[in-house]
Order: sequence, then structure tokens, then C-alpha cells
Amino acid sequence: MKKVIMLILACLLCFSLTACSGDADVTGTWEATIPMSEVTAGELDGDATMVMTLNEDGTGTLTMDDATVEAILEAAVAQQGISMDEFLEATQKSKQEAMEELGLNMDQEIKWELDGDQLSLTIGDEKEVVTFDGDTIETQNGKFTRK
Repeated sequence: MKKVIMLILACLLCFSLTACSGDADVTGTWEATIPMSEVTAGELDGDATMVMTLNEDGTGTLTMDDATVEAILEAAVAQQGISMDEFLEATQKSKQEAMEELGLNMDQEIKWELDGDQLSLTIGDEKEVVTFDGDTIETQNGKFTRK
């Protein structure tokens, strides 16, 4: 279970962003659909929806949709050889409490700075400098488009 959590967090922190130059406003909400196999190192199928919100004050968030987070929790529990019901009964927690306790809320704080067409994003301790075209931000795992 720790392996899955660490892989997810590593994926979130290791976004390598590249795109075309542009002069557009980067603030707003960006969304990407990423194969879940990339988020979980091949352990799950389907798609993960990532949402990045960049605020005017240079802050923001990177989140994963609740259905994806729940699927990751269920996969982590299944690796322990028990059902979700057995896990919740043993821990006496709700799914939401269990996800939060395991760090599976996937909300990451972002700090960003725009200098011309160069966008610096800091997620955790990882800083990436990217260019963008105003409509998309491409990562090694997927393409963020305005929501």
C-alpha cells in the first residue's frame, strides 16, 4: 500500500511540463486525463482526471478526482488480500477518513510565477519551468487544457 501511495505522490511531484510559447493568462482551471497506469505504475487501468487551478496570487492546487483516489484506495486494500468492507470494519473508518489518513486526498499546493512566456511551477519541493501556448500545458503524462 505504501508503494502505491509513494508512486502516486512521486508522479504528482515529477510533472515535467513543456509546451509552445505564448503570452496568455495562465490563471484559471486546467484539466488533464491521464492513463491511470501511469499514475499507479501499471497497477490500475482506466483514466485519472487531474485538475490544476492557478490563482492570481501565484498559488494554486493540483488535485485528482475522487473516483480515481477511491480506485487507488481499493487497489491498495486489495493488495492486502482483504475486501474494502473488511478493511473499513477493521479500521472503523469511513472511506473518506481512510483516504485522508493514507494521504490519498491528492491535493497538492502549487506556487507559480510567470515571466514572459516562462511559467515556473513549484509542487512540493519540485520546481519546473515551462512555456505554454495559452490553451494547453503539456506534461510528460498528459495535456492540461482550460476547463
